Amino acid sequence: WGFDDALPILIKGCRAITEFAADLGIKTMVENHGYFCQDSERMEKLVNGVDHPNFGVLLDMGNFLVVDEDPAQAVGRLMPYTFHVHAKDFHVKSGNG
Repeated sequence: WGFDDALPILIKGCRAITEFAADLGIKTMVENHGYFCQDSERMEKLVNGVDHPNFGVLLDMGNFLVVDEDPAQAVGRLMPYTFHVHAKDFHVKSGNG
């Protein structure tokens, strides 16, 4: 089971939560973190699938480094959907070759 298999279930759950929260004046978002929603392409698929103005991204720039994604490109891709940003100091260890 991979991301594309789980995406319809994620979309359905996120949409239900965001519709409920919207009635209470609460914005909902997902952070680019963890296995399923780490990279910007997957995040964009999820946000576009939920397709609700109350649902967006909690953007953590450092987390893109974990999946070897260029943070500048990832941020550019997700900024239109971003409600909140995490900024942190991130130490990248040098490789072995």
